[in-house]
Amino acid sequence: MCTKYSHRCGSKILNQLSLRSLFALVLICMLVIYFTKDMIGNKDSSPLIPDWGKQGKNVLRSRIKLTDRSKQHISAHDSSLSPNSLQSHLSGGTIISSGYSAGYRTMPTIHLSEGEVRSLKLLRRLHVIEDATVPVSLDTKVILWYVPTRYHPVLSQLHKLRHCPEVKCRVTTNRAFYNQSDALVFTAQLIQDYKPPPKLPNQVWLLHNHESPHLWARHMNLYNEHWKDTFNWTMDYREDADVRAPYGCFERDKNGMFQKRTVSLSKNYTNILASKKGVVAWMVSNCQTMSLRHKYVAELKKYVRVDIFGECGSKSCARLNDGSCLETIGTEYKFYLAFENAFCKDYITEKFFRYYNANMIVIVRGGGDYRSVAPEGTFLNAADFESPKALANHINMLDKNDEEYIQLVRLKDQYESIFEEWPIVQNGVITYMSYHSDARAMCEICDKLWNKDKYRKAYTDVGVWFKKGLCYYPKDV
Repeated sequence: MCTKYSHRCGSKILNQLSLRSLFALVLICMLVIYFTKDMIGNKDSSPLIPDWGKQGKNVLRSRIKLTDRSKQHISAHDSSLSPNSLQSHLSGGTIISSGYSAGYRTMPTIHLSEGEVRSLKLLRRLHVIEDATVPVSLDTKVILWYVPTRYHPVLSQLHKLRHCPEVKCRVTTNRAFYNQSDALVFTAQLIQDYKPPPKLPNQVWLLHNHESPHLWARHMNLYNEHWKDTFNWTMDYREDADVRAPYGCFERDKNGMFQKRTVSLSKNYTNILASKKGVVAWMVSNCQTMSLRHKYVAELKKYVRVDIFGECGSKSCARLNDGSCLETIGTEYKFYLAFENAFCKDYITEKFFRYYNANMIVIVRGGGDYRSVAPEGTFLNAADFESPKALANHINMLDKNDEEYIQLVRLKDQYESIFEEWPIVQNGVITYMSYHSDARAMCEICDKLWNKDKYRKAYTDVGVWFKKGLCYYPKDV
């Protein structure tokens, strides 16, 4: 049984050989076929194998037989794989086996410390990350966070996507996968290299941002000539981004209307109101900002009681106790100030989405179009009042009118804001909690990668898009 490669032995010389020579030749051909069969019909696979350097070249690469089970995406924690199979272990100090087989991604050797293992296990239990998979087929798209956010976990392997683990895309923060990546994501304010790395053919580069642009305008390499024309897509909270990644959202029905909770909340609103001793709460650590919120609150305090938590106030609530802080404020106060640090188009952060679900009413102030983002009448907007004094008068009216306040909270509780928790974990311990909605955006990136021709695009100067007059100073103080 000759394969295509065995025909290279030639048919013309067979008649000229002795039986012993013929047997030897057949044996040699069989050995050649066995050790080179992975390359047959896969001549394009070699460029996908990165040069791992001297250490990587000395790595013994495992060979596996492709059974029906291994052709599927095998969990990195699957203990049923044989010792000779390509495996991934999550145990402190062990080495992630490196291996390659035709039709599958190259897996670099990875050392995980005990602290990293504890962190990965915790993140997996919290459903922040999905399992890593081995092997990963070549037709699976790889998304590399080349410059990840501060809140994005370190993913040394190829992991399923958090919101859509069933799709044929994997995500990693390991630059060893650079040569195999279909998309690279760069966090705008954390780009430190003056020049970008070489861009591979057919690779899509995304510029990611979740901050107000004015904060980073003077400190980013993004604006120099080397970076400006390297990006294909943008990933941002802005409505005009190629991939939208807002801090949160509300579900909508097929007609685009805000969708109410499928199960109504059962609450004793009289008891909830009775536990509230304060009127307005504000948690803030950045005291003086472009939005001049400190000036607005100073004026507001002249007419209504505002208790300030954090570095800018007299009340304390540690960031490590973020959850208990929210619970305390939601229990003891009727209103919460979700005032942004900058007035920028579409810039509505977790300050709004996270506190919206608490047992109080959120008061917003910022540059976003809140009516297009959340159900109208379920929050208060400083922009709807001509002055801080006018807002304070309305707050005082609701404070004195229990029935009207409860009616407002009831209306709000018909809806639910949706956001994702992204804990920052070190050595298996959560040190800080961040809130975003990146997981859904990653699924959209995957979809676009599978339909690349439809979404083909290139920015000639992404810096212009990034800071094109979208931030401004407020006029209400």
